[in-house]
Amino acid sequence: MYLMFVIYLTGFMVYGQADKPSAAKTNIPTQVRWLLKELDADQRVRRQKAERELLDLGQAILPELPPPELLPNQAVRATVARVRVILERRQAQESVQPTRITSVKGLKLRDWLHELEQQTANPIDASAVPPAAANATINQSFQQTPFWQALDAVLLPQQLRIQFAPDSSALKLVPATTPSADAAWKVAIDGPFRVAVESVKTRKVSGNEQQQRLRTELSVAPEPRLRALFLKLAAKDFQATGPTGRIFAPADPPAQFDLPLGEGGRFVRWNLDFAANSNVPAAEIFPLKIQGQAMMQIDAASEHIRFTDLVDGAGTARRRGGVTVAVQKIQAKVQPDTTQTVSIKVLVAYDTGGPAFESHRTWIFHNEVYLDRKEGNSLPPNGGFETDLQANGSVGVTYHFQGLKGPLADYEFIYVAPTLIVDVPVKIQLEGIRQPVKN
Repeated sequence: MYLMFVIYLTGFMVYGQADKPSAAKTNIPTQVRWLLKELDADQRVRRQKAERELLDLGQAILPELPPPELLPNQAVRATVARVRVILERRQAQESVQPTRITSVKGLKLRDWLHELEQQTANPIDASAVPPAAANATINQSFQQTPFWQALDAVLLPQQLRIQFAPDSSALKLVPATTPSADAAWKVAIDGPFRVAVESVKTRKVSGNEQQQRLRTELSVAPEPRLRALFLKLAAKDFQATGPTGRIFAPADPPAQFDLPLGEGGRFVRWNLDFAANSNVPAAEIFPLKIQGQAMMQIDAASEHIRFTDLVDGAGTARRRGGVTVAVQKIQAKVQPDTTQTVSIKVLVAYDTGGPAFESHRTWIFHNEVYLDRKEGNSLPPNGGFETDLQANGSVGVTYHFQGLKGPLADYEFIYVAPTLIVDVPVKIQLEGIRQPVKN
């Protein structure tokens, strides 16, 4: 371990205090290497100054900070960990702000969508957009307009809609006539979230003619660039209001919802019922207003944890942030066509366990995993995976890879793990919800 640290420091041990690289003449990696050396200086004032300067360099240095296992000095390791946490939290706060677009009018839709992707980093799948719509001219300009607001404003005149595909990382655009297209009754934007009412129905209460239910189907979608894990909300935090000010409380106030977003983290839907007397006329219910607040848990920082030795690497563990990934077992078998099938068993353990983790650990199964060949080709677990262990705060999974060409030594195993998960409030305020067609 000490030897590894010495090798890591080789590139910057030539600097002394008087040889500090000039920020104007050098790049960030060089500055980071020098400041890491300063964290191990004899004088406390130099160590403190180095820590401050690392923080001043900002989030751009996160990829340059060394893995903890390469830092045998406990004090340096603790400082680097502290710096990483602070910068990751800064990065997290920035990442959950809404992205914006600025564009001139007169662009073709296909060109405008390209601008939208470039400026917001939100992937868009326009493969199903008809050629006539793709070539249509956008007669609107936008100035620092939030992503969802701009997209909805452009799609509506072109008779296009959003199609939420939970297994895709991109937001698909389809003609409005597509059966699975989103057809929200009312939409509101809160930061990076698109909140919508999908439907409202009035229902009779079985066995109680004096009561009826207003069943609302709500949805929340984060910007496609974000990986949302699950949505938490409580019925008691919501209320509906009619046009005369009449308030309708949740039909089941103690109800709580913990809703995983699944693979891709694209969107989530749920039903929320409000109680009303049967004799309340529709004119005192609609147009309806719904208010409330939920909490979206988002993966705000991920680490590509790399295991380079698949021949003798079983038993190797890597720790990043509050997660530890350990490769427990590697099995390889040569097939008749000379390709190999490989099974890799990993244990993923988070510092935070307990009931919340146990209820929502399904998102771990959707973490990105792949084999990376040194020539540059990557291979996902095309043979699927199986769960081996589910304990408090940890999950064991065996991933299966098929069709490997060449020796196993040519491959590396990469596990992409969320290291910083943040709770982001979602304000829900939907107004002007119209009366549904009677059943």
